[in-house]
Amino acid sequence: MLAKGTVKKRWCNNFVIMSTIVAIKEEAVDIGAAAFTTSLNFLSNTLFSVDFADYESNASQEVIEIISGVVGIIAKPNLSDFFPMLPAIDPQAFEATSSTVEWAIADLLRNPEKREKARSEIREVVGQHKLVQESDILALPYLKAIVKETFRLHPPVTTVSRYYEADVEIDRYIVPKNTLVLVNIRAIGRDSSLWSNPESFVPERLLDSEIDVKGQHFELLPFGTGRRICPGIPLGDRMVHLMVASFLHTFDWKLEARMRPEDMDMKEKLGITMHKAHSSWNQNVTILVTN
Repeated sequence: MLAKGTVKKRWCNNFVIMSTIVAIKEEAVDIGAAAFTTSLNFLSNTLFSVDFADYESNASQEVIEIISGVVGIIAKPNLSDFFPMLPAIDPQAFEATSSTVEWAIADLLRNPEKREKARSEIREVVGQHKLVQESDILALPYLKAIVKETFRLHPPVTTVSRYYEADVEIDRYIVPKNTLVLVNIRAIGRDSSLWSNPESFVPERLLDSEIDVKGQHFELLPFGTGRRICPGIPLGDRMVHLMVASFLHTFDWKLEARMRPEDMDMKEKLGITMHKAHSSWNQNVTILVTN
């Protein structure tokens, strides 16, 4: 098995090489597919020291379709429940990781001033010609605020459930024993009593904020909370930060000449995870290589 540092370097380099090939051609890029392939290869390298998918093939898309089909048939399984070796990784966390990266880039494309603010922060910390490393993330507070704001607007899982084995009083309401309670995570993230201007993408609201995504702050619960919290938080959170930072740091982004940021289609497709209804690739999003 490859050393942890070797795995990170390998997937990061492959990710940049893939994106550079696309950028040189100035073709539309499917952000979600690229992020999914990167996450899948990170997991496969961690477990088996090999890449499962190639950026220029249809392999990753085939994996996405297989996983989506299986999940659709048997409701909502967690592979970690069936394979005890996987709970610390949670393979399903990468379906959510790729979606979150796509949402983050889409929101930044709609808000060019916030995108440039994030790029300036990254370049000041990382440097013009270096790759983003995991150790850089702690020094990038605006990037962290962007990821939190993305999780608030587009939580990977829209609803979590809890089963009560005894009567419980919640805010003066009695929840009877044997009740299954559904918690609408998406609605909490857009609640105007908790968030000002909740439908807008405003990372600044989470700058210098103690609110995190680890289940201790009920205003922001993209991974759930309690004993049933998503076991893939360490992987998912780390991968999202690294991929978003790498996308912003390595490339200039632009929309098709005739498209305005406000014209981007941000419709949601609800499922096990909340995807964009229409891929950014279908909206002619192109990237240019930076110096």
